[in-house]
Amino acid sequence: MQRLLFLVVLILSIFNYFGCVAPGSSVGRVSIDGTLVSVTDEPIPDKEIQIILPAAYGLGRLDLIMNKPEDFGHKDEQFFVITDSARNFHYVIGDRLYHVSCWWLPPVGCFPKRPPAPFLLVRLSDSSNEYYAIKTYNGEFKVYSLEGNEIPLADSSLLEIVANYEPDLDPKISETIGKIKLKVKSE
Repeated sequence: MQRLLFLVVLILSIFNYFGCVAPGSSVGRVSIDGTLVSVTDEPIPDKEIQIILPAAYGLGRLDLIMNKPEDFGHKDEQFFVITDSARNFHYVIGDRLYHVSCWWLPPVGCFPKRPPAPFLLVRLSDSSNEYYAIKTYNGEFKVYSLEGNEIPLADSSLLEIVANYEPDLDPKISETIGKIKLKVKSE
């Protein structure tokens, strides 16, 4: 009996230390806020911007190892925004299904509580030969030609991109807002 009790306590201790996690999913809203400015920070109004949310958005690592996004009904989503007179644009992508990890042991719930920060592909209407791959999670970005070759920032029409994200402060709303600022070399 003591041996069985010891074995149960040992197994529960291992689960408690390493955790027992199950995959799950949740739904939350994703939005994009941005600005488009010239080298001198002057607003660039009435400029069309193409934004693509890749099909892999919201899927877990294991999902992508074993399947393609299309297997889950995901596809690239393309939308267009136009900057207003103050250089800003805003787009509500909408509710999106995303991967969460639910902890059973210890029983702490499912995480993340909000959708992940979006990874975006962005293209300006007058930069028809290049697009920008932007991670709003950490602000990293790269410039690519339409053929898929990376272009050095110095050779692109872009001066800089500042990107980040923020969760909606209302605890009743599960929303993540990707924020990007595009600064172009000439207008």
